[in-house]
Amino acid sequence: MSTRLTKDRRGRLRFSLGSMLTLTAIIAVWFAAILALRKSSILEREKTALAALSSQLDVEDLDRVQASAYPRVADDFASWEVHIPDKESFELRLAFDEVSQAGMPQAFEKVALEPGQHRIAWYFADSANEDYHYKVFVDGKTIFDRSLGRDWMPNGWRQASGLNAPPSQRDIDSTMLSLQGKIYTPAMDYGPNSYFSSQSDDWVSGPGYRLWIDHAERSYEATSPFMGFKSDPQYRGIGLRDGLRYLTTRSTAYEWNFIRPAAHTNDPVLTIVPEFFVGDRVVLSDQTKEFAQWRLRNESQGTNPLSWQRDPPQTSYSAFLHCKVESPGAIKPVVEIRWDADRPNDVGLRLADTTANETLTKWRLKIVGGTRHLWRVLDIDDHNKDVREDFSDESQPSLDTTVPIPFNNDPGKPHVITWRSDISKPLQLLTRNRNKPTPYMGIDLFRGLPLAFGAEIPRTLQPSAAIVGANSYPDTPRALIPGGPVVAEIHIDIDATVRDWVWLRAEPM
Repeated sequence: MSTRLTKDRRGRLRFSLGSMLTLTAIIAVWFAAILALRKSSILEREKTALAALSSQLDVEDLDRVQASAYPRVADDFASWEVHIPDKESFELRLAFDEVSQAGMPQAFEKVALEPGQHRIAWYFADSANEDYHYKVFVDGKTIFDRSLGRDWMPNGWRQASGLNAPPSQRDIDSTMLSLQGKIYTPAMDYGPNSYFSSQSDDWVSGPGYRLWIDHAERSYEATSPFMGFKSDPQYRGIGLRDGLRYLTTRSTAYEWNFIRPAAHTNDPVLTIVPEFFVGDRVVLSDQTKEFAQWRLRNESQGTNPLSWQRDPPQTSYSAFLHCKVESPGAIKPVVEIRWDADRPNDVGLRLADTTANETLTKWRLKIVGGTRHLWRVLDIDDHNKDVREDFSDESQPSLDTTVPIPFNNDPGKPHVITWRSDISKPLQLLTRNRNKPTPYMGIDLFRGLPLAFGAEIPRTLQPSAAIVGANSYPDTPRALIPGGPVVAEIHIDIDATVRDWVWLRAEPM
């Protein structure tokens, strides 16, 4: 029987029963084909996953340690199929320590691995409520079972980052195989409605672990406390891994910026604007129009660009800042920066012993940024000072007003100045409140952990010091700083003919 579409006398289409059944069948077949294709795709993916779970490690080189990770079946579980060569002895190692992207732990638990293939599994319950419990299984047997206890990170952790093998190991070694590693950023409790937002980098140290396979005879030196290579874009500064680093990404800026990512911020924590004098005449400052840049060099003569080896083994290290001034006959100071592993919170500065500095008679370290840090409390040698006693709300001091701060006359010790905020919690918490506006809202305050600052100055440098107060922020001069005046700048004048060190400090409060 044929099916036809006809028109009635009014010109409208009329459908026969046969045409309706045919159309319904076509639609049903179309839907069935789509569902079959979708199910086939799902089955294909499941087949691939099951094949991976059941597959054996494809060993390409019998003399090399190799591993293949199984697909993750749970968030707290990982496993690998590994091949161990039979010509040398290898161990499975586990370490819980202060770890970073650089270096390997010196202390670890270990177990020998027989030649051949093994299934290694890793279980981790990394929360305070579960006491940070970790287990390692080899071929179904429990090898390591560690519970670190709630005190390891009492408030839990805010962020966790994976750790690969250190770059130095990846470059030169094929017998060490990193299976698992993690570094945690512990959470900090500052009370209700007090979320602390932090920044850092992968090179600072923190609580964490490493699980790896290594040659049984291999041991590791302590991780170098130094880091930073100007030619490596991964690094933002040179200096101490967990201490102060000179910020190299602002080479055309006149001021010297030091960062400390371990303070949970990548912003500068210490900014110095130097000035250099011959007699009473300023020969170089941030007002010198011909200034071009500070160039980092390996030595005081400035012939070789700065070039540090990866993870240098020294316990102290220096870099030299050479001033470039686009003016014939201009004085071009050379400043040596020094880091010492025995002074983890400090950085040293001095004029380098070179002919470029011979005509200088005095130099000044202008330490700025007090309106961001809210510096109010000073200790000068043996006496304490609250700057609100010198700068009242009514006095409205400008940034040009300086107040001398006297040193004591004790001949046996270097002069020491320390300064800090009177607020002991992160200042970023002052800028936000979920319930009501705060007087600090919209103000650019330091975003890291609270820091205490200091300067240690030998008496041989014949130093003098002064502070500059402020009642308002530079960008909002009509708005008074909540809580009263602060120290905006600290000026330290020192003898330029003596080559002793000034040690500056920034450490957690």
